[in-house]
Amino acid sequence: KTIAAQADAYISRAVDLLTRSAPEAASALSSPSGQRQAALETMHRRMGLFDALLLVDPEGILLGSYPQPPPVMGLDPLEDAFVWDAIQSGTLRVGQIRGTSGQPPLAVVAVPVRSSEGTPGALVGWLPLSREGASLLPLPTDDPSLAVSVVDGRGAILASNGRAVTRTVRQGPGDPITVDVHVTILRDLIEAQQSGVRMHPWREGTTHLVTYVPLQGVRGGVILEDQTDVVLAVSERLRQRLLLLGSLALVVAAVGAWLHARYVIRPLEHLEQATRRIALGALDEPVIVYRG
Repeated sequence: KTIAAQADAYISRAVDLLTRSAPEAASALSSPSGQRQAALETMHRRMGLFDALLLVDPEGILLGSYPQPPPVMGLDPLEDAFVWDAIQSGTLRVGQIRGTSGQPPLAVVAVPVRSSEGTPGALVGWLPLSREGASLLPLPTDDPSLAVSVVDGRGAILASNGRAVTRTVRQGPGDPITVDVHVTILRDLIEAQQSGVRMHPWREGTTHLVTYVPLQGVRGGVILEDQTDVVLAVSERLRQRLLLLGSLALVVAAVGAWLHARYVIRPLEHLEQATRRIALGALDEPVIVYRG
C-alpha cells in the first residue's frame, strides 16, 4: 500500500506541475514555432518529471514537443480518447497509452489550454516510472525474497525491483509487452481495481502468496510476491515444532514406560527367586521384596 500511495502521490505531483504550466502553454499555443519549442523545453527542464511534453491543437496536430521527436512507443497517444476528451471538455485527464512496447509511462497527463485568441489545445506530458531500467520510486531491494513490480491496466511492467518474474506477450496492435507472470491469476483484481491476495504455485511444490494493491490515479497497481510467504512459513515452523515436541513426548513416554515396568516387574523377580530358594529347602531365609 505504501508503494501504491507513493505512485499516486507521484501522479498528483505531476498533475499539479503540469496544471501550473498551463498558462505558459496557452501562450505558446499561438506563438511561432521557435518560441513554442523554447517554451516546451523550459517547462520540461523546470518540472523534471516528464519524459516528454507535447503541445497539440484541436485537430490532434502536433504543434511542438520536447525532446524531439517525442518518445512515442507503439500507437500515437493522440488516438487515445482521454487526450481528445481533455481538449473537447476542457477538463484535465489522466490516462495510459495503448499498444506500447518496452516499459510504457506510468501515465499520460493531458491538460487543456486555450490561447488568448480562444484556440483550444492540450499540453500533454509523458510521466515515466523508470529511467534506464531504474525505478523512480523507492522499491525495496534489501530483501532478496521480495519481488515487487508496478504494472499498468494491462499488466505491463512500469517499474520493478529487478526480481519480478516476467514474460513477453502480445495484446492487440503494437509490439509485444513485458508483463508480470502473476497477471493471469490477478486479472480479475486488476480489471476491478481491487486489492486482494492470490495463491501462486511455485517451484518444488511450494505455494506463495501474491498481493495486489491498485493505484488510484490510473489503472494498474503494485504486485508483491514474498517467496518466503510469512503465513506459510509460520505454518511450516509450527509443523516443525509439533514434530519436535512429538518426538520429545515419545522419548519421555518410552523412558516412563521403562521405569514403570522396572517398578512393577522387579519385585516379582525377587519373589520368583525367593520361591526357588524355598523349593530347594532354604526355609530359614526371610522373603524380602524391594520396590524400585
